[in-house]
Amino acid sequence: MRKERIQTLFELEKEYQDISPKEFLYDRQGPWPQPSANHPFGEVPGVLHIPFVEWAWWWVTVGFRYIKDWFFWWPVAWLKAFRYGGLHELTDEKFSEIFLSNLLC
Repeated sequence: MRKERIQTLFELEKEYQDISPKEFLYDRQGPWPQPSANHPFGEVPGVLHIPFVEWAWWWVTVGFRYIKDWFFWWPVAWLKAFRYGGLHELTDEKFSEIFLSNLLC
């Protein structure tokens, strides 16, 4: 029973069975979240089979900026924290005014 249920979960719907894999994005083997092999019992799924072009694009647009900021911008953050010295006291009335008078209310 369980094996049949699992098998039906991974089968394509009848209307898509005649379509070749080449007509799908990533040939039906794309970077979709899949159960983690190391932690299969409810942990966050991992994304497997990421194409090299997308991996490289992530590093160009996000990864290198993160590494650069991590290594070279911490002195700026430290100086700003030292200069401004922390947060000012916020009363309940002021908090309610700020919290209840925005576009998300």
